[in-house]
Amino acid sequence: MGKNVSRINPNKVGNRVIGDVTSALEKDLTMVFSFQYLDCVTEEFCINESVPSSYFVKLYERLKELSRMTMKEFTSTKTKALRNHPIDFSDSKVLKNCFGIPNEDQIVGDSAWQFSISKDEHGRVAGFIIGQVFYIVWLDRNHSLYS
Repeated sequence: MGKNVSRINPNKVGNRVIGDVTSALEKDLTMVFSFQYLDCVTEEFCINESVPSSYFVKLYERLKELSRMTMKEFTSTKTKALRNHPIDFSDSKVLKNCFGIPNEDQIVGDSAWQFSISKDEHGRVAGFIIGQVFYIVWLDRNHSLYS
């Protein structure tokens, strides 16, 4: 007998089905963050013991702040401090069309986004949105994503 392999359902958080982006926007659900797809291998986005603790303090502060926003607010509000916008992979210096995760075309679609951790430093967070969940893929400390 083969192994029983569980399949990832990106539309579920725990036992709760979260639906698609449209339903999250309509319901004004607040943002939730997942590290399920965090890339700890790609050199440009690796986080190691040399990263100062102040980086993580700023990262957690930003995630806390954003977790109070609805997905509608996040996707429609543009500020210089947040610098949130869809990712244009054609301008990327790392990967040209995607994050490089398995089954990406079925999971991510055109929902790749990024936001800054702080106004002038600490880099950005890149990932994708499904429902109210922002799946963090890259912690881009050194602004390596764009040329």
